Amino acid sequence: MKLLFSVTTFSLLSISLISQNDIDAMRYSQTFFGGTSRSKAMAGSFGALGADGSCMGTNPAGIGLYKKGDINISFGLRFFSVDATHNGTSNKNFKANVPFDGLTLVGAWDSKQQPDNHHAIGLSCNQIVNFNSNTTIEGRSNFKSIANDFLSSANGKGLSI
Repeated sequence: MKLLFSVTTFSLLSISLISQNDIDAMRYSQTFFGGTSRSKAMAGSFGALGADGSCMGTNPAGIGLYKKGDINISFGLRFFSVDATHNGTSNKNFKANVPFDGLTLVGAWDSKQQPDNHHAIGLSCNQIVNFNSNTTIEGRSNFKSIANDFLSSANGKGLSI
């Protein structure tokens, strides 16, 4: 039993652990409307209106308004720009990408036995949020370690280059 406890403890200590802070918790708890370009153009209101493939994530009953089948593949266009300054050295990072935003397959048909009976089935994959970004900061420090840099900032002294 002691051997199992020792092996488990050693293996857990050898793994590098990464935790979240309050900023990460806020960032990961927010979702943004995504899906088809039609839904984005209406600011995500098709969750209430229906008849759009991206509404399946918020209101699955919205596909009941389909009268014909639909196949939809959506892509987006995203720009990321970061301007950083460290000890007087500026750095800019710009990235543009075309992410996959969604795929929707919907089939709809009328029942032949009952004329007022309508059926619809759908499959949707929508990207709600994208955390893919990079931040690069470069610069020279006159201090020997980052702890001296933090101490100087904590004492209210400006950094001199």
